[in-house]
Amino acid sequence: MAGTSLAGSSSAVVQVNEEGTPRVVHRSLDTRVPNHNVMRVDGLLVFNDTNAGCLRAIDDNGKAVRSVAVPGDPSFARGLEHVDGLRFLVGSQHPLATYLIDLDAQRLENRFLLDGPPEEAVHGIARLPTGFSPAPKGEVLSLRLRQATVQVHSASGE
Repeated sequence: MAGTSLAGSSSAVVQVNEEGTPRVVHRSLDTRVPNHNVMRVDGLLVFNDTNAGCLRAIDDNGKAVRSVAVPGDPSFARGLEHVDGLRFLVGSQHPLATYLIDLDAQRLENRFLLDGPPEEAVHGIARLPTGFSPAPKGEVLSLRLRQATVQVHSASGE
């Protein structure tokens, strides 16, 4: 991610135990923007390290276990959805796209380019429930919002 870091700024992944006690697991210093979208998968904390332009997995001690670069010029890793195993959909900008990333294999598996202005970035990705109907063809949802459907099949064929 291009840009000047802000001295004294930081972004953190904080874990809160059952008693409500917080513990900083990972902290990035002198950041440009916040990091995004933390989730726990297979005993790892996975998040978009927006400052480093990658999808990162860390253990409970904050040690980086795996990471894969998210494309973009500049990258803006934001939007995260677990597909299966250690495969995730991650959004970015320049180009506006969603990427299928396999953290286990530490590689980018596929990219899905989206139509939109260059300053737009994917901000959220969500799995739609079975039976969800797309908007009727030609229906205008918003002047700037466009619908994109990406189908990703799991290794089990689901």
